[in-house]
Amino acid sequence: MPLALVALLTVTLPAQDTGRLSIETAIRLAVERAPSLEAARQSLAGASGAVREARAQWYPQLAADGSLFRHEEPMVVAPIHGLNPGNLPQFDRTLVQGSLGLGWTLYDGGGRSGRVAQARALETAAEAQTESATQLLIAAAVRSYAEVLAAAEAVAAEERRREALQSESTRVGRFLREGRAAPLEQLRVNAAVASAEASRASALARAEVAEAALARLLGTPLEQTRAARLLPVRPAAGAALSRDSLLTLARARSPELQTAAARVTAARAAIRTAGATRFPSLRLDSRLVTYGSGSGDYSTEWQSGLRLAWPVFTGGARGASVDRARAAAAEAEATLRDLELALSNRVDQAIAALTESSRRMEALAAAVGHLTEAQRVEALALEQGAGTQTDFLRAAADLAEAQAAVAQARTGWIAARVELARLSGSLTPAVALAFVTTER
Repeated sequence: MPLALVALLTVTLPAQDTGRLSIETAIRLAVERAPSLEAARQSLAGASGAVREARAQWYPQLAADGSLFRHEEPMVVAPIHGLNPGNLPQFDRTLVQGSLGLGWTLYDGGGRSGRVAQARALETAAEAQTESATQLLIAAAVRSYAEVLAAAEAVAAEERRREALQSESTRVGRFLREGRAAPLEQLRVNAAVASAEASRASALARAEVAEAALARLLGTPLEQTRAARLLPVRPAAGAALSRDSLLTLARARSPELQTAAARVTAARAAIRTAGATRFPSLRLDSRLVTYGSGSGDYSTEWQSGLRLAWPVFTGGARGASVDRARAAAAEAEATLRDLELALSNRVDQAIAALTESSRRMEALAAAVGHLTEAQRVEALALEQGAGTQTDFLRAAADLAEAQAAVAQARTGWIAARVELARLSGSLTPAVALAFVTTER
């Protein structure tokens, strides 16, 4: 697959740490172990078999069969080709018959070519579905990996907030014993500590869910997908393609559109197949037949000829079959048009998400810097008796929220970039890795 986006992106992949799970390994495991991709591969294998089956109708068919029957009354052992007093037919209760037949359909009104075209189109659709399943797995692995790291950063932010609040609680307790603080301050900081504990519990729950989801996706034990076992990643710098370029790529290479277009081709071929019954079919048949009885007396003869079949009247079944095929083709065409519209909408949504995440990362990074300094100043002011506890508590809560939001914005940026590559049909492991920088 052409890597159209790689040239626009930068990737830095340091040596992998022993015992830690990299995003590259996560992508590989997801693609190797996913049942959905195995199902898609088996569907492709079945579609390829259907092509071979349809093409086989172009060749002569050779078949052998035999029979052994025991009758209540004696029967003629072989066909009677003439009667005369000196050549009477043989009779026996046990009849043996074997034949070797060769048949070849010379003309069938285009039914075979229609079936072959339909099978080939469905094989193309299965190939596109396999590619779509692969790209979905790559996107899911990257997104799930980033979500685990973002959840871990949210937990870390809440832990830092709790530590800051516990320090404030210690300070208030000391001042309270010295008579320099009011009991209300102790109540207020205790409430803030409890709130931080609740927020941390929620963050831990989200982290556990994210880690479990990644473990299921990769087919690995949960311990291997803990945040501490993952190599951190950050968005990589690089310019994105324009909307028009992305839409052009999506319309030309999207696996979903390729699947729908192949199904349109298959449905149109089915119309030809259904209409082929309007014409006669011509078949060459030859047989070599051996007759015998339980006591022997074997004889062999050959048969050869042409067979013409023409369903002149079918009670409307032929017309109904053609109408049904045409309706299926019209449905497939409408589905393709609907997917094209939906794809354009998803591209717009992904571009908007990418733009929003980029702006949020920039703004929230600045906010974290300001809030970190604000919390430090508020803590010093409290220690010197010049600040207010309310301002400090608010600064601590705002800082934890901003730090978690930065991690979520990074995840959103990576997910949006990967989604754009998937929608444009360009997502491979190499492209996905180009969106992130791995940190030691």
